[in-house]
Amino acid sequence: MVVASTSGKTALKFAMALREKAGIFCVSYETVDPKNRKELQDLGTPVIEKAKCVLSTPKTKTVRNAFYTLGQGFKVAIECVLIATEKGMLKPQEECIAVGGTGEGADTAIICRATSIKEMFGKDFDKRLEIKEIVAIPRKKKWWE
Repeated sequence: MVVASTSGKTALKFAMALREKAGIFCVSYETVDPKNRKELQDLGTPVIEKAKCVLSTPKTKTVRNAFYTLGQGFKVAIECVLIATEKGMLKPQEECIAVGGTGEGADTAIICRATSIKEMFGKDFDKRLEIKEIVAIPRKKKWWE
């Protein structure tokens, strides 16, 4: 399970709730609060900090905006899977749960096939990003520019 968590607080909630039931990875675009990072590490939860927003570049604007139609948390969940795969925490083509949010906390969960950025829309269909299931998604969406 990959959890987007700016401060580490949301990932910590998942790690504590799912202790010994699922492997959790925390992905943050900022530096995780040191206290939360230590607790996550004590629970065996790897933390990726200062992750590059791979879907927030001019080159990926169309893809990002398409994912936004399903919500900010949806785009973030996918982005975290791409980052975790690129960092070697998820194996390509491995099925995983990804959790993202809009602003504060988690509001979206998906089950998908992990892939790299390079393979996300590649020629080999078996290596592409595949959304298997949307577990939770907010009805009201927030758009970011």
